[in-house]
Formats: sequence, C-alpha cells, structure tokens
Amino acid sequence: PAALLTIPGLEVASGLKVLKGQVALYLRYLRKFSVDHAQDMTRLRGHLAASDAEGARRTAHNLKGTAGNMGATGVQQLATELDAAFKSGAASTEVERLIAALDSELGQLAAALELALPAESVTVSLAQVDWALLRQVLTELEPLLLSGNLKANRLVSTHAALLKAALGPLAAQFEWQLAQFLHAEALKTLAQARAQLDEKWTE
Repeated sequence: PAALLTIPGLEVASGLKVLKGQVALYLRYLRKFSVDHAQDMTRLRGHLAASDAEGARRTAHNLKGTAGNMGATGVQQLATELDAAFKSGAASTEVERLIAALDSELGQLAAALELALPAESVTVSLAQVDWALLRQVLTELEPLLLSGNLKANRLVSTHAALLKAALGPLAAQFEWQLAQFLHAEALKTLAQARAQLDEKWTE
C-alpha cells in the first residue's frame, strides 16, 4: 500500500530487499511485527523490575534485529542505542530516556501500520483443512527450512490460513520463528506439530 511509504521511520525498500521483493510476505511480517513488538518496552521494564538486566538487554537486541529486517529504521536505531547502553553500563537515567523514546517510536509505528495495512485474509477452520494439501505443503516445506531457504517463508505465506488451522497452538510460535528467520527452530516446531497431526493422516 502506498500509505506505507509515508510512515516515518519505515524504509519499505529496505524491508523488501531482505525478503527479495516478496510484497505479500513483507506485509504479513509487518503486521506480525506490530502485534508482537508493540509492548516490548513494557516487557523490558518488567525485566528491569525483576533485576534481570540480561533479559532486558536481550529484548532490546532482538528488537534491533527484527526492526532492521522490516526496514523499521527508527526503531532499529533507538534499539541499537539501548542495546549499547546496556552493554556499556550506562546510567539508569540514560537507559530510561532511551526506553521512553523507543516506547514512543514503537507506539507510533504500530498505530501507523494498523491504519496502512490491508485486512488479513480469510481464515480456515480445522474442519475445512485439506489434509492432502497440508501433507504436500509440509513435505515441500521441511527441506526449505533445513537449508534456511527464504522460499520457506513465501510458501508459508501462501498457505498461511491452512497452516494456522492445522498447527493449532504451535502456529503462533512457528510464525514468530519464521518472522525472525529462525529456520532451524521453525523446523523443530514443525516436527512437533507433525507428530501431533499423525493421527489425521488416516482420516
């Protein structure tokens, strides 16, 4: 959507480059980024309140990487500064300043994305799952994940509704791992899901 090009701190071309120009996949990941990371600073503050400095730093570090993949340069820059502040042992006042700035940037980006992104596609219920097609998709997907091939992300995007219905509770974890390009971890989650689906193959 053209509206994405007007969002401050979002370089669409950069995000599309990471995904080799796959627009539909990029839009899906942007939506997921908005949902998954909008409350990151609340979680980060929770780590600090629990004296878990490493957990707080890891939250900033992960956000930095994911924002970079999405082309969210405003968030990426602030998350980079926050990550560095944790590593250098910066004063608590400086850390809080960066947290507040990053929280504001995330909120503005999430709100802008909500307005700019198109509605998600129709979902599929478990009763509507085409088990033969699912078997074919999973068989094609596994070697792509094993080799870390970005075609895995495109395949999952194409069959997103089918996979979400079939994988059940593991679907969110699987999608998150793919969005982070954690293909090895996604493969393990897929294997776990397949074990739970074995009984369906005989239906």
